[in-house]
Amino acid sequence: MRTKVLTAKNCPAVLADAGSVAELCANPQAHSEVTMIHNGRNRVVLFSDAKSGHQYVIKCFKKPNMAQRVAYTWFTPSKAKRAYRYAAKLRERGIDTPREVACIEVYERGMLSRGYFICEYCPWPSLASLWLPAQPFTQAQIELLAQTLVDMHLAGVLHGDTNIGNFLYDAEHNAMTTVDVNRTRFHDRVLSQRECLDNMVRLTHRTDVLKKVGELYAAKRGWNKDECVKYLLDNLLRFEQKRNRRNKLKHILFLR
Repeated sequence: MRTKVLTAKNCPAVLADAGSVAELCANPQAHSEVTMIHNGRNRVVLFSDAKSGHQYVIKCFKKPNMAQRVAYTWFTPSKAKRAYRYAAKLRERGIDTPREVACIEVYERGMLSRGYFICEYCPWPSLASLWLPAQPFTQAQIELLAQTLVDMHLAGVLHGDTNIGNFLYDAEHNAMTTVDVNRTRFHDRVLSQRECLDNMVRLTHRTDVLKKVGELYAAKRGWNKDECVKYLLDNLLRFEQKRNRRNKLKHILFLR
């Protein structure tokens, strides 16, 4: 087994060590300084560094399948490496995201086996936690989200998972940051209207929210508001119908 480690200057020694990070993620309950944040396809834990008083998020990506291991070893950067590199790249383009701290890749038998991305912790709640399933939104929140999306698109940035769960909001300072950036696409050209709107279709399944964001976004871009909102809502409906058909098919196959 071998490891590849990328670290920022402020990275605590324990978070630059592959063995220590693997242990913190695998057995968070055994460490008083670790709190589980999410345990699903990927595991996310919060690490509190007693020496510095700072907190860090450690994201352990799920173990890749064989095809992914081949791809991430020889053809494309791993999710962890992209998350580390893209965080800095986003800030270079004026888009706020928690500062990267470390990227750890573990290789077994010459191929990538596991990846970890570590960044500074942001305590702000996500818009999803504030709005779902049907909580009211404020004009300030919607305005800021629309402006953040405008700023991204004008900077040639297409977030790879544009949903309100990946936008964190600070009510005190009316500020916003974005997370889960490893699938972001960067372009050095003007993005088309269709590219921008397509990037927003899966923002939320709440049509009232999507409609309002679409209206504000279009106004800020000088685009036709009715046409933009219709495009967003029509394509959200198509996406939901396609997803429902797929889920029904899975259910039928499972029952058989």
